[in-house]
Amino acid sequence: MPDIDPLAKLVYDESVRGLDMQSQSLDEIRSRTGVLIAAATVAAALLGAPALTRHHVTYWANLSALIAFGLVVGFCLLVLWPGTKWTFAYNAATLDETYFKKQVDATEACRSMARGRAKHRKANAKRLRWRYLWFRLACLALLADTVLWLVSIGVR
Repeated sequence: MPDIDPLAKLVYDESVRGLDMQSQSLDEIRSRTGVLIAAATVAAALLGAPALTRHHVTYWANLSALIAFGLVVGFCLLVLWPGTKWTFAYNAATLDETYFKKQVDATEACRSMARGRAKHRKANAKRLRWRYLWFRLACLALLADTVLWLVSIGVR
């Protein structure tokens, strides 16, 4: 078996590590989003009930709080929505067809796979940036929701 150029192996390993880090980031943002949606539900339950008994649902603060809660849920669903275009690993059958059956040099295979992973990482990064934006917007909506419920409770 021919040796793989150490530099090609280094580049390949880094490309694998980059996709692994993206996969971990996606898992982490989804986990945090689950906590965020739970916090929004608790805030709405604990603060919304007294606010709605104090003022009618059409009171501006209550209505705004309900809209903010809807935004939290909507943004969280956008983060949690399963995507089909994520690529974190190659299909073994594709690798077999592309490299093994054609008897491609191992060094060249590493280089080619690293370049392919770079394209996947770039596409994944765009999707990940959107999810982080939606998460931030959900956090801001939760803050607004909580403040609005507190305003409604505090106003006579």
